[in-house]
Amino acid sequence: MRQISGKTKITGIIGHPIAHTLSPGMHNTVFEKLQMDYVYVPFDVHPNELTDAIKSIKTLNITGVNVTIPHKEVALTLVDKVDEIAKRVGAINTIVNQDGKLFGSNTDVPGFLKDIKRYNIIAKDKIALVIGAGGAGKAVVAALIVADIDKIFIYDTDEKKVSDIVNKFPLKCESISSEIYLTYKSEQYNIVVNATPIGMHEGDKSPLKEGLFNKNCFYYDVVYNRKTQFLINAEKVEAQAVGGLGMLLYQGILSFECFTHQKPSFDIMYEALTAAIQGATNK
Repeated sequence: MRQISGKTKITGIIGHPIAHTLSPGMHNTVFEKLQMDYVYVPFDVHPNELTDAIKSIKTLNITGVNVTIPHKEVALTLVDKVDEIAKRVGAINTIVNQDGKLFGSNTDVPGFLKDIKRYNIIAKDKIALVIGAGGAGKAVVAALIVADIDKIFIYDTDEKKVSDIVNKFPLKCESISSEIYLTYKSEQYNIVVNATPIGMHEGDKSPLKEGLFNKNCFYYDVVYNRKTQFLINAEKVEAQAVGGLGMLLYQGILSFECFTHQKPSFDIMYEALTAAIQGATNK
């Protein structure tokens, strides 16, 4: 049995809810395989308690944490310093406690880009629809802009969140109304991304109606813990459709490096994530 002592470095993930996360299984498996004295713990933090939780990272001498739904945007305002990508995105997903300061970064952006590259998706000069303007949506938008996308249309029921992104990237981004979103087929887009949590829970419907999917479009869902109705609908029209597991994997590799200053191989992290999935399935 693995021994945890006063010397063990603590890392983890904060979110609400958090029971679905595969990150502890992935990181802890790699820590054990590489014989590193680290542990990765899930922390279920209600939004009302986020400020206290982030302060406790210093108090408890936690090495670092990942940040997931729904805290990515607010967490950015609670750390001492953020990197340039995180500033541009307006959200963080990684916090490192170093020299008494909390440093926030966003590994979702390179994680998303690395994953779509695996599927030979070229965003340059293309048109995209991003559904969801929260932390994940902001990261996807920033990633597509880095990849030189031509235009991004953004939809969210929270119009202010959409406006914040459009105001930040006015040359690339445009909001769309509910009327357009609910009626236009995605044949006008090359890439459609579900960046909402819809699909995370069994029985969730697709954020895009079934009749709006198009065979010639690439569909990506940031939800990673199940095959969502969004992906099922895309597959029904024989479109290329990918879940967010690869994004989780790549951002995990980058986060691991932030916490430990060691870069694990893709194969080790992939095996660990696969084992975490298997373990969750068997529960």
